[in-house]
Amino acid sequence: MPAQKSLSLAPHFKKIFLPLNALALIAWFLLLRHFQWTDLLYIFCGWLLIGGYGIAIGYHRLFSHRSFRTSALIEKALAFIGVFAGQGSTLFWVAVHRGLHHPFADQEPDLHSPIHGHFNAYLGWQMRLDPRKVTFKKCGDLLRDPWHIFLHKNYERVFWLGIFALTLLHWKLGLYFLVIPSFISMHTENCVDLFCHLKNVGYRNYQTPDNSGNVWWLGYFGFGQGWHNNHHHNPSAAVYSVKWWELDLTRLLIWPIRRLS
Repeated sequence: MPAQKSLSLAPHFKKIFLPLNALALIAWFLLLRHFQWTDLLYIFCGWLLIGGYGIAIGYHRLFSHRSFRTSALIEKALAFIGVFAGQGSTLFWVAVHRGLHHPFADQEPDLHSPIHGHFNAYLGWQMRLDPRKVTFKKCGDLLRDPWHIFLHKNYERVFWLGIFALTLLHWKLGLYFLVIPSFISMHTENCVDLFCHLKNVGYRNYQTPDNSGNVWWLGYFGFGQGWHNNHHHNPSAAVYSVKWWELDLTRLLIWPIRRLS
């Protein structure tokens, strides 16, 4: 499949990860130098959309696990929003998650397991990714939708044109509403890949066959992604909290989506 060639992480690392992180450093610097309380509102809203709706709900719960149902229009919107997390297209994200992570969690085929090294789990796997290890065999439902194929083939263009367009409207929209939230979301997911699969870091409610653990700070501040052992025990669940104090904010975020569907 020709589109698979574009998944090589060398170009993604150069064209998305490195420039986004460099731009984020500039954005953080400007935020500290010219801080206004309204800037936090931009960042919070962008983080809610990109990290919450785009990745935690869209890429993960909806597209990877089909944990809930919604309208085709909302699906398209969530796929588009998720692009700005800088973690690849829906096709790539789901292919890795369905095809390699869950079936082989913490085994050799699991590309971002800490069993391959801590740095590899956090970032190294993205830098050295061999696209031949990622197939779209588990993404049949997404491949039937031209929108997912379009976003996959034009992923880099959509990502940077979106940031450029908002920056033209106002530089704070580009930097604070997209760049910083994208940076936060990207590194939050990297932390999930690392800390939520390290032995003796989190706690386990269930004896799953992998090393998944619940890490409270990623549970609270990562839209429930940190309740990872709960998720691996029941991947089809839309909400990952089990104990009363395990807050999963996606419970609140999914509610309006279901109401609009």
